Amino acid sequence: MKLIFTALLIVASTLVFGEESKIDSLTALIKTDKLDTNKVKHLNLLSKEYLFVTNEYDKCLVYSNEALKLATQLSFKTGEAQALGKIAVAYFYKGNAAEAIKYNKQALKKYQEIGDAKGANNTNNNMGAMFFAQKKHAEGIAVFVNVLQAAKKINDKNGICVAHNNIAGGYEQMGKYDEALLGYESALKIEEELNDELGIAHSNINVGVIYTLKNNYSQALAHLTTSLKISTKLNNTYLIAASNYRLGDLFFAQKKYAEAKNHYTKSANLFKSISSLDLLKANYKSLYEVDSILSNYKDAFAHYKLHKAYTDSISNDAGNATESSALLQHYKEEQTALATQIKTATQEITSSKENAKNKTNTLYAILAIAICALVFMFYTQFKSNQ
Repeated sequence: MKLIFTALLIVASTLVFGEESKIDSLTALIKTDKLDTNKVKHLNLLSKEYLFVTNEYDKCLVYSNEALKLATQLSFKTGEAQALGKIAVAYFYKGNAAEAIKYNKQALKKYQEIGDAKGANNTNNNMGAMFFAQKKHAEGIAVFVNVLQAAKKINDKNGICVAHNNIAGGYEQMGKYDEALLGYESALKIEEELNDELGIAHSNINVGVIYTLKNNYSQALAHLTTSLKISTKLNNTYLIAASNYRLGDLFFAQKKYAEAKNHYTKSANLFKSISSLDLLKANYKSLYEVDSILSNYKDAFAHYKLHKAYTDSISNDAGNATESSALLQHYKEEQTALATQIKTATQEITSSKENAKNKTNTLYAILAIAICALVFMFYTQFKSNQ
């Protein structure tokens, strides 16, 4: 079975997705703000734009940390909690589970201190996602069931939707596809009621994945195409990449390998642009697999090495590594070296064949001379006996 990753919908406190980024207006406000709680709020809103709208996680961390520092100085716990939550999610999307969990626990503590049930619930939601990232699916589902119940008590439809999505994600990872489909479709229904286009795009990916796994390819294509269309309209890089990745999986399942490679290549370039290391690791593995089947051995080698590099960088550096120019140059050199090795091997084979041919020709000449000598000898002996 191909590698599965579930794109979990992470929702921070008071999260609202807008169709257009508010970065310019927020940046202008921050420049004129006094050092008070309003500036903390604006910094948190700006970091949210970078986190969920433009997917620029490093910029999100810069402004979230600035918000956290000022909120701490002002003893503004709500601002602290919101900043900590976004820092945790940014690290999560960058593939750094250890830092994500650390900051998420701090955010949860702050929300509990101020009695913010919705904020605490969303933070628990993130914790469940982090359990999933560590492949602790049963623990994650248990957290999300509690999240779902708490969200229903306060009639938090967004929280209910996210909980359904994430419970379904756990079942998907456990291979329980009917239960997963039920959860994803429940989430999609709520998102459609709320006219949440970003959520609709996300849930269509999830439903499309399950239909792919259930070999219902027509339904899978319909949902994934819908997701790609909405994601493109919203200009959301992460979801455009995820839609393409899942379309690659769909075509791979149908043994349409050229189409699969096309979508995998698109998603890899997009994931690279937003430094999504964990998803790049999976993406390069898929490219390696499809290139191997297509007998594109040079590309397969390059993609395997990139998959290995991202795997090592995530495990050895806790996800802080980025694809530096040095790393790119290293693999360009490896690809050049591989091409040189292939050329050298080809020349050696050709040379070997030529040498073998020369040796064979020489042997034939010797044999011919020997045969002629024997014939002459027998002829001479025959004549002498007459």
